[in-house]
Amino acid sequence: MASEKDSVSSVVSEGHVSLGAAAGAGSVGGAAPDNQSQAVVERPTHPRIKKAVAKLGLTQRESQIVEKFAIGKSTQALANGLYISAATVRTHLRKIFMKLDIGSRVELLSLVIAKILDEIDD
Repeated sequence: MASEKDSVSSVVSEGHVSLGAAAGAGSVGGAAPDNQSQAVVERPTHPRIKKAVAKLGLTQRESQIVEKFAIGKSTQALANGLYISAATVRTHLRKIFMKLDIGSRVELLSLVIAKILDEIDD
């Protein structure tokens, strides 16, 4: 039987948590624009991600942004999916960073993963 930590590893490897959006986006405005049209395939947010994000003390909109970011959405994809501008997404991210006392998207993703692991350990 697989352990709980193996389960989180599978969440990460199955694409429910992705470093893709974080790795190239070292800062709030660092994500490359999404100029190519993509087929709209909405991946559901994994329940463990939702629970982890809920523990961060963010507004509903900020939580939506973090959840979508954690599954690999770019700034432009977030904007398109939430019907807001990319500038508004970046503003939300700046506010999230301030609230959580972090400075990058990589730190944000690391924090979400840490919350998932904390939940498993409990």
